[in-house]
Amino acid sequence: MIKMLILFALTCALLALGAVLVEEKGYVLINLAGYVWEASFFGFLFVLLLAYLSFKVVETFLIGLFRARRNYSAWRTKSKQASSLQSLSSAIEALFNQQWSRAQTLSLKQVHNSPIPASHYLIAAEASKQLGELDESSLYQLRAQQGGSENDKQLATAKSLINEEKFAQAITTIEKVLERNNKDSAALLLLAQAYQHNQQFEPLQNILPKVKKYTDISPIELKAMCFAAYQAQFNQSVEEKNLSLLEQSFKQINKLVEPNQPILQVYLAGLIKLEANQQAEKFFIKLFEQTDNLSQLNRQNENNLKLLSGLQFTQPLKLIAWLEKQLKKQPDAEVLKIALAICALKNSDVQLAQQAMESAIKQLKSPYSYQLMGDIYQQAGIENKAKLCFQKGLELALGSK
Repeated sequence: MIKMLILFALTCALLALGAVLVEEKGYVLINLAGYVWEASFFGFLFVLLLAYLSFKVVETFLIGLFRARRNYSAWRTKSKQASSLQSLSSAIEALFNQQWSRAQTLSLKQVHNSPIPASHYLIAAEASKQLGELDESSLYQLRAQQGGSENDKQLATAKSLINEEKFAQAITTIEKVLERNNKDSAALLLLAQAYQHNQQFEPLQNILPKVKKYTDISPIELKAMCFAAYQAQFNQSVEEKNLSLLEQSFKQINKLVEPNQPILQVYLAGLIKLEANQQAEKFFIKLFEQTDNLSQLNRQNENNLKLLSGLQFTQPLKLIAWLEKQLKKQPDAEVLKIALAICALKNSDVQLAQQAMESAIKQLKSPYSYQLMGDIYQQAGIENKAKLCFQKGLELALGSK
């Protein structure tokens, strides 16, 4: 606009200069529809300028009017979005606090005004699932994927089918997604969960390497899934007295994860039931050899000792001999003394168990050691000492909380 005004003023200035040079004021005669209008040239220019300025004023007013309407509409939209996001934030907080009904209500409040409606529906789906409203949860999951890809929609459908316990249909749906992309992390993890729910353990075993490689599954969840996949096979190997199947299953788990306590418990119990005591003893020897510190009862050592205590060993003579040999090299290793006490008790050698545990408890006063000492005294028939040990262990356990 400024450039046009400058150009207009420059034109007027040139015309005025020309009129001065020829000493002619000039005039303008306009005849329009029977009306005749005569004016001086400068008057005509002034009228044109006034008309132009009037036009620009009206134009600016109209543009401002339309912009004000648009700005007001944008302000209302922004205000509604802010309000919906505030509701979403409150819904997430309620979900963390396990206030399921509140989370469901807040997540659906003003969902249509939100810039991220999928997040609202996902929160509502989780809250509904926790409330046991599986049909509503499935519906919200589907709505969350309305703007997603075809794969997302099919996976949402599969989740709904799993919630409805229609596992076969869910598996078929997920397998179709994996046909297009066999490395889809979400589909792989969901398929493994569907196999687990439907107790299809062999397909679950086959898919676990891909789940580990291509998904972000946590180590704890992967170990739990491995345990579910191979537990039936462990039981089968015991029923069929098939030691090679038991060993093969344990090796396959070892390739995927470091076995946790439940896996080790089932494997070692299987060895003992299959009368492979020597292999079980060798396994414990390896466990103790791999332990960094045998002089302290840390969490790893306590888990190993509880694992040893929970097994139905009969005459673990090889393990006893190894422990006695190690104690000659490390006479202050209380963990080895406790292990020797456990093994001696399983071998019905109460005197050796009592000697080993009394020596250990002088160095290590813990709830676990007093509990074990009480068991030994009880088996030896020394009830008064057993009772004192149980009381002392309870006092230490309560004092540590």
